[in-house]
Amino acid sequence: MAASHMDSDRGNKGSEPIKKPRQWRAYVNKPQSKAEVEAIRHRLQKGTPFGGKRRVTQVAVCLKLQHTLRPRRRARKSAK
Repeated sequence: MAASHMDSDRGNKGSEPIKKPRQWRAYVNKPQSKAEVEAIRHRLQKGTPFGGKRRVTQVAVCLKLQHTLRPRRRARKSAK
C-alpha cells in the first residue's frame, strides 16, 4: 500500500525532509488556550481558513473562498 502525502515528513516533491522542532511532541499535545479555541471555532463557523492574515488571504484565493473573508450583509431591499 502506498503511503499518502500526509504520512510523509516531506514538503514538496524532491525537497529535503522537514525537521521537527525540539519538544515537538510536548508542543502538539499542549492544550489550546480559550482564545485559541474561540479563534478556531470562529473560523469553523465562518468557513474561513485559519492562520495569520497573509496566510488566510493566500489560502482563500487559492481555494476561491474570498467571499468568506468579507462581512455578511443583508441584501438590499428592492424598490417597489
